[in-house]
Amino acid sequence: MKFLIINGPNLNLMHFTEPGVAGQIDYNALLDYLEVCCQQMDIQVEFFQSNHEGDLIDEIQSAAGRADGIVINPGGYAHYSVAILDGGVVVEQGEVKEIFANPKTAAAKRLVAPNGGSAARDLSSFAPDDHVVRVTFNGSSTAKPLVASLAAEKGILVSVLSADTRDLSGQCYGSMLLKLPREIEQAKQATAYMRAQPGVTVEEVTGE
Repeated sequence: MKFLIINGPNLNLMHFTEPGVAGQIDYNALLDYLEVCCQQMDIQVEFFQSNHEGDLIDEIQSAAGRADGIVINPGGYAHYSVAILDGGVVVEQGEVKEIFANPKTAAAKRLVAPNGGSAARDLSSFAPDDHVVRVTFNGSSTAKPLVASLAAEKGILVSVLSADTRDLSGQCYGSMLLKLPREIEQAKQATAYMRAQPGVTVEEVTGE
């Protein structure tokens, strides 16, 4: 039996970059240790490391026929976090969904909502019985458009007053301002439907 062990970006420098996390052992010493362990189990092993995504993909594809399995540590390619820089200084960092759902710094807010976002809409012109909600997308699937699916599945039409959303790898982040039907029962049904969707939060904003 033979396994291909693939390591992603910066793992060849792990004892330099994060000694407090990875320890003092260097990359080559780790490979030697793994090879000894595999020999004890009568397993052949081949190692590959690259800092380039395309090289990793090529190696995975080329493994067909020469390896029985692959063990991969993709390193930074497995991280779902971002850092926001302003003037060369990191001003905010965290998971992508958290940054886009709740940007805290001015730089992050400019990135998420460069036009001021849905909250910038003046609500003073609406009537007291208008139902206006702010819908925030925290990573919902773009394969199911919210407004269209609400109309198709529930027969409820809403008006999009403003929208500022981003599609990141098939997931939606940002916000929309929607005007719901004036009929109370329909407005309640629409709100309940949207709140039941994963990665979506709904907030009543009429009268702010």
